[in-house]
Amino acid sequence: MAATADMASVSDHGRRSQLGSGLRRVPRRLTLPLTMDAIDAYRCAKLLLDQHGQDADLQAAMRVDELGEAGDEAGRRAWLAIIAAIDELRRTAPGPAETVQ
Repeated sequence: MAATADMASVSDHGRRSQLGSGLRRVPRRLTLPLTMDAIDAYRCAKLLLDQHGQDADLQAAMRVDELGEAGDEAGRRAWLAIIAAIDELRRTAPGPAETVQ
C-alpha cells in the first residue's frame, strides 16, 4: 500500500497516531510544568523516604547539587521543595503555632 500525504512515515520522535479519520502529532517528549505543586513534592519525598530511609534528604541534597552545577535552577528549586517535604514528613510534634486536630 502506497503512503499518502496524510499517512507520511516519520521517525519515532515524531510518530503520528491515527485518531478516527484524522491524524494527530505525538509530542517528542512530555514537558513538565515549570513549578512543582506541593502535592508532587510530598509524593516525591514519600518515595525517597521509602527507598532511602534516613538517607532520603542526603540523596535529595546530592540531586540539588547536581542540578545546580548543571545550571538547572528550576530543577534545583523543585528538589529543594522535596527536601522541605521530607523534613515535614519526618516531624513528629506540631510547631508552636499549630493545632492538632
